[in-house]
Amino acid sequence: MDIYFNSINVQITALTNNNSSIAFSTVDTDNLNMLNNIFYNNRGGYSFSRVNETNSQSDFNVFYSSQFNFGLYGTTNISDIENLQTVSSMDNNSKFAEIIFNSVSDLHLVSTSKALLATHISGIDIDIDNIQRVISNIIGAATYNRVPFSGIRTIGSSGYYSTVKEAVWDLYFRGINGPVTFKILNGIYNEHFHFTENITGSSTTNTVTIQSNTQNAEDVEINYTAIISSDNYVAKFTNAGNIKLKYLTLSGNGTNYSKVIEIEDGCSNLEFSNNTLNAFDFQSGNIGRYNIINCGHNIAIDNLTISNNKF
Repeated sequence: MDIYFNSINVQITALTNNNSSIAFSTVDTDNLNMLNNIFYNNRGGYSFSRVNETNSQSDFNVFYSSQFNFGLYGTTNISDIENLQTVSSMDNNSKFAEIIFNSVSDLHLVSTSKALLATHISGIDIDIDNIQRVISNIIGAATYNRVPFSGIRTIGSSGYYSTVKEAVWDLYFRGINGPVTFKILNGIYNEHFHFTENITGSSTTNTVTIQSNTQNAEDVEINYTAIISSDNYVAKFTNAGNIKLKYLTLSGNGTNYSKVIEIEDGCSNLEFSNNTLNAFDFQSGNIGRYNIINCGHNIAIDNLTISNNKF
């Protein structure tokens, strides 16, 4: 059986028994091929449950669950993509990603937290809307004309984007074809944002800059109050590069978790300059919860610039 280019979304009210909500479930399958699908569960249950499968192929899929264990493979609870790849020896190009759909019933994508590039499948040339698929397609039922962009765009209540997170997700959804600068209009922004991987089209020349519109850090504050460790950041970078944060005030306001910048895994060509970075003034406790700039263990960073910031 071939399962190609589907979008499955489980949403609305969470169930009392979270594990009874599953976006995709198989039992005792043979020769099952799953490529370019979205298995999305925002209801608290599993993204998938795959039990007793043989001679199967699974790759270039998107998984998401709002609970800690996002899937079940055999009898093993799966906590992340790396765990799934190790246990199944499949899904090497699949991703765990957040997605914004048009609505609960309209599963056309608005934006994503990662680039969702599909693999080409010969003979699957028409999408759910009867539109011709392109070779450089994205995962899911509907195809898109992913037009990369460059230049200057504003962020704010009267800007091109309302929030920084919205701008970051558009980068992953579309990619870039030149340098991009996001200028944030004056104000206070209660949010945090995560660069989850390299942006399609980015390079040491095609960089992404996020800065205040006035080039004055006092005019734009981005703050976030984390209450759990997984949300403990204002700006986070994971396997990402060619990004600059400039002329901003970034504040971690949590009393138990107040990291400002978090850097994970392999990152390169990051610049933090002329910013004001504020964290909670702790007196005792786990210092790792409060670092202004935090780098995880055993990570590789190439070309990191930190200059002219206030702490």
